[in-house]
Amino acid sequence: MVGAFVDAIARALAVDRSARLQRGKLAELGRRYHSLAAREREVMVYAVKGMLNKQVADELGTTEKAIKAHRGHIMQKMVMKSLTDLVRAAERLGLSGHTA
Repeated sequence: MVGAFVDAIARALAVDRSARLQRGKLAELGRRYHSLAAREREVMVYAVKGMLNKQVADELGTTEKAIKAHRGHIMQKMVMKSLTDLVRAAERLGLSGHTA
């Protein structure tokens, strides 16, 4: 009986530790997102929708070169290696249904 109680406490502590770790990772992701300039956030929304630089430039009334620069800054600030990683990050942040 005591062994089962100790095992239950150990499992609860492991679940709590895992949840705290996940909350910490999400908070860090949120800090990175909030470090983006307003225009970078706009571009990120379009990028995670799969739009090409030219399409985003047309939508935002700017140049393709400017969008390419913004996307580079986004990837650096968000510490992402690929667009797929950025899409996953946007989903974790609840931005997947966000519109610009």
